[in-house]
Amino acid sequence: MDVEKVNLWTYKMMCGFALTISLSMAASNVFLALSILAFFYRLWLKHDDVITFYNKYSTILKLLGVLMLTVVVSSLLSGEPSYSLKVAADFYLYRIMPFFIIWFVTKTQRQLLILVLLIFASMVFNAFAAIGQVYIVDHYTVDFIDRFSGLIPYMAEATQLTVAVPLVAIAAVHYKKYRGILVFSLLILIAAFFFNMTRGAWLSSLAVLIVLIFIYGKNIKPVIAVLAAFVCFGYLLYSNVPKIEARVNTIAVYNIADTERMKLIHSAYNMWNDNKIFGIGFGRFKLDYKEKYMLPDATEKHLEHAHNNFMHVLAETGVVGELAFLAFWGYLLFFAFKNWRLTKNPYAFFMLAIILAVHLHGLSEYTLGASRTIKFTYFALGIALTGLDEGRS
Repeated sequence: MDVEKVNLWTYKMMCGFALTISLSMAASNVFLALSILAFFYRLWLKHDDVITFYNKYSTILKLLGVLMLTVVVSSLLSGEPSYSLKVAADFYLYRIMPFFIIWFVTKTQRQLLILVLLIFASMVFNAFAAIGQVYIVDHYTVDFIDRFSGLIPYMAEATQLTVAVPLVAIAAVHYKKYRGILVFSLLILIAAFFFNMTRGAWLSSLAVLIVLIFIYGKNIKPVIAVLAAFVCFGYLLYSNVPKIEARVNTIAVYNIADTERMKLIHSAYNMWNDNKIFGIGFGRFKLDYKEKYMLPDATEKHLEHAHNNFMHVLAETGVVGELAFLAFWGYLLFFAFKNWRLTKNPYAFFMLAIILAVHLHGLSEYTLGASRTIKFTYFALGIALTGLDEGRS
C-alpha cells in the first residue's frame, strides 16, 4: 500500500474519532487506536517530512519535550515509578497522538474543515441526547440523574461546550450564509450547557466569549448582539426550568473558602510543600490524597484530582513541572494570538478559543485529567496547528 492510501485511511479513522468523541468512549478509542497504528505504518513508509514538521514547530515541540521530560523525572522520583510512568505513557504517548497525526495525514483545508464539522456534529448530537435526558427525567420519574450530559461524563461535556458555545456564537455573527443553522445549533448547545449544571463552566464560557469577541470584533454591534443572545436565552431557561433556577441561585450564596474544591487545593499545596522541586509523582494525586493528604473536614472521599489544572500539576510535578507546563501552554497562547493578529487565520482563533476555554474552566476543574477531554483538546489543537500551515491547499 502506498503512502497516499495510508494517509487517506488514517484520515478516515480520524474522521471516525471526531464523530464519536462526544458520543462513545469505546468507539472513539477504537478509531484512535487504528489511526495510531496506521500512522506508525505511514511513518515507516515515509518519514522524511518529520524534519519539516520539526523545523516548522520547533519551539512548540521543544517545550512539549521539556514538559514530558519533567513528567518522566517526576515519575522516576516518585514512590512508585512504574505506576507513574505507566500513567505518563498513557497520557503523553497515546492520548495526545492526534496532535501529531493530523498534520501528517491531512493535505487540504477541506479535509480540516470536515474534521471541525464532525467534532461540531458530535457535540450537537450529544446536546440533543442531554436535552432528551431532561425529558425522560421529567416524564418518567427518574431520580438518579441530576446532571444532564448526554452520552458522556458531565465534566467532559462542560469543557467541550466551554469551547464550542463561544465559537459557534461568533461564527453565527460572522457567517451570514449559514446563520440559521448556526443560531439553531447555538441554542441547542446553550440549552445542553445549562442542563449540564456546571457553574464553573458557565462562567468560564462567558469569560471566553467576552475575550474572544473583543479580540475578533471590529465594532461594538456584534459584541452587544452575541452577549445579549447568550444572556437572554440563559435567562429564559433560568425563568422556566426550576432545576436551572436552583443551580444558578447557588452561585449567589457560594462560599468558595468553605468548598470541597478549596480543601482539595489546600491538599495540593501540602503535597507540593512536601515535594517542592519534582512533586509527588505524575498520576499520584488520587493515591496520595486518600492515603496522606485528605483534610480532616473533607467530606467527598472519592475525589481524585485538585479541581484546578495549575495546582494539580504543581502537586504532581513540583516547581519544575509547573514552569514547563506554563511555558508550553503560555507559548501556545502567544503563538495563536500572534498568528491571529498577523494573518486573521480562523484556525488561530480556533486555537485561542481552545486554550482559553480549557484553562479558564481549568481554574475550577482538572480539565487536562479526563481521558476524553485531553484527547479532544490535543485533537482540536492539532487541527488548529495544521490549519495554520500555508502549505494546505
